[in-house]
Amino acid sequence: MLAPAISLALRPPTAASPTNNPNGDNTWLGDGYKTQSSPFVSNGYVYFQGTGNQLYRASTDGNGLASPGCGSNSTKSTPFVYGNEVFFQGTDDKLLEVGAYQ
Repeated sequence: MLAPAISLALRPPTAASPTNNPNGDNTWLGDGYKTQSSPFVSNGYVYFQGTGNQLYRASTDGNGLASPGCGSNSTKSTPFVYGNEVFFQGTDDKLLEVGAYQ
């Protein structure tokens, strides 16, 4: 059973919405960035499984959304970044790897 999609981005607090971030540095990364699993942050990028199982990379400043490996990679779980490589479980359960900055 797939976990329900959760919003990746954090919205800035307003008077009507309390914050769990006492420093007040919440950042909204943009509409449409949603994930089915926990995101992984590395070297200024957030890597995540989109709601359609697509592997995505977004800059932590909200500029740019990309799919490592030319957009053809689907994942079943949270990706993991080590060095310049992204490792993830493919939808066929195989362990896959692509360049983190392609």
